[in-house]
Amino acid sequence: MLNKEEHMPSVEDAGDKIHRIIRASIGLSPIASGTILEAFNLLWRPPVESRAEKWMADVIDALNELAERQGCVEYIVMGEEFQSLLISANQLVLKHHQPEKVSYFKNAVINGITNQSLSYDKKITFLTLLDELTVSHLNVLRLINNGILWGVDKETTESRYPYFVAKKLFELFPELSCERLFFQKIVQDLSHHNLVNDIQLVLTTGVDVVRVGSITNTDIGVVGLEVPFSELPDKKIIYKTNLNGLGVEFINYISEMSF
Repeated sequence: MLNKEEHMPSVEDAGDKIHRIIRASIGLSPIASGTILEAFNLLWRPPVESRAEKWMADVIDALNELAERQGCVEYIVMGEEFQSLLISANQLVLKHHQPEKVSYFKNAVINGITNQSLSYDKKITFLTLLDELTVSHLNVLRLINNGILWGVDKETTESRYPYFVAKKLFELFPELSCERLFFQKIVQDLSHHNLVNDIQLVLTTGVDVVRVGSITNTDIGVVGLEVPFSELPDKKIIYKTNLNGLGVEFINYISEMSF
């Protein structure tokens, strides 16, 4: 187990503490050197050193918990993929001060170990996306994780979808109402990043559950929606906005790891 006091002795200056944490977290011995350590030496500069210490301490805590629950993880931590993910996360996370955002980065680093089904390229792409999106973006992404049902009386264009999704969000979560235009922009951003689907439901007479829809702007059909008619808005044209496959992978990757 990694001991924070051992790797961050109080008598050391900040730079030495950081280097000890980095060596411990990526499996480098105290006398090791090389391109990985050189990259870290270039990265850790004042005034972000205290923020770096807190971030790396959190990562060490998470690594220790993972090791306790799943056994030895040193061989993975020593691997080049994990080291690259950690370096990339380090470079990005120091730009952010919000605890929620920092926690998401920590989750992404640890999930880089536990989630072997995602390719390295996807993991790096998700780190970059996490850097770009705000906490508000991520909160809205979570709100539509299970889908938002909305409807219109007349045909509308895809450019208007974010407006109606935001409107429905405010009906469901009134605390968001003071920032309606802002959240409409957020929905537009999430759509731009290809994280959500807008599905037009196909209503069939004689049945009480919607099972078929079509994703807008494509010819792809959707089956198995299982949306009861009683839950549908009283509108002529009904849509369901939810996360697509990429959105689900992204939100899972930055979420608290489950053992």
